[in-house]
Amino acid sequence: MRFTVLLGVVRGARKSLWEINAHLRGDILRRVADPGDSRRMMAAVRRDVGGIRWPGNTIPYVLSSEYTSVQKRVLRTSFNYLEKVSCFKFVERTNQFDYLNIEPLDGCYSFVGRIGGQQNMSLAVDCLVDYIIWHEMLHVIGFEHEHQRPDRDSYISVLFDNVNPDQIGNFDKIPSNELEGYNRLYDYKSIMHYDGMAFGMSEPVTGKRKVTMVPLQPGIELIDNMSLTELDIAKLNQIGNCSVRNRSTETCRDKSKSCPSYMRKGLCKKSMYKSIMKQTCERTCNLCLVRI
Repeated sequence: MRFTVLLGVVRGARKSLWEINAHLRGDILRRVADPGDSRRMMAAVRRDVGGIRWPGNTIPYVLSSEYTSVQKRVLRTSFNYLEKVSCFKFVERTNQFDYLNIEPLDGCYSFVGRIGGQQNMSLAVDCLVDYIIWHEMLHVIGFEHEHQRPDRDSYISVLFDNVNPDQIGNFDKIPSNELEGYNRLYDYKSIMHYDGMAFGMSEPVTGKRKVTMVPLQPGIELIDNMSLTELDIAKLNQIGNCSVRNRSTETCRDKSKSCPSYMRKGLCKKSMYKSIMKQTCERTCNLCLVRI
């Protein structure tokens, strides 16, 4: 395939977000009275209620000079996809007071919503895959985890006895008045939903992770979701007060003559190829969704 090299750059060695953050207590920061080192803020997983929306749906950002040019391209490409399916904009900071400061620290984590001033965010090298970048940027926009919804017990069973005691906070329920877009259906496939073994303790003999979440709906498997679902995109546009439509075939085009072949092989529907199919075969894969 023409995009094999890109796939290698973007995907790298596949890891779950919670596995990368195993030494931390989640991927959400909160404000504290004495911030100190931002890495110490991981002691609490719940967000501060003061997190608010970004004016004009515009998020100014600064990328650390520690990132290589290739890594910066991966970040910007991931930002571009979120812009394409919503009315949010990611712009390089000039003199804006409120902005996102993105650095390759010790994990993948961010605040929820805008907190004001320089807002630190960590995307370490292992985090530089599109689905993890999207997950963290949705936190920045205002998303919480799907499995922390207050009604989650109607959809999943959390096996607390299997959860690493240090990670119990990752399964706290978030009050409905602190959630954006809560009035939508529960989305097992949301990019904001962790997989069924997230933060599980290891079996003493085999070392295998224990199951921590079991879906109550038959036929559902909680896997590591690597693409935005239609519900994710709908919620994103609801938060931004955007509206969406399908682009006409005049402006929505494939970039490869092999797209029909890719579709027959089922690549349009495979989550690991979703972002690349969006860039390469959006007409054939019926992915012509844009903001208006």
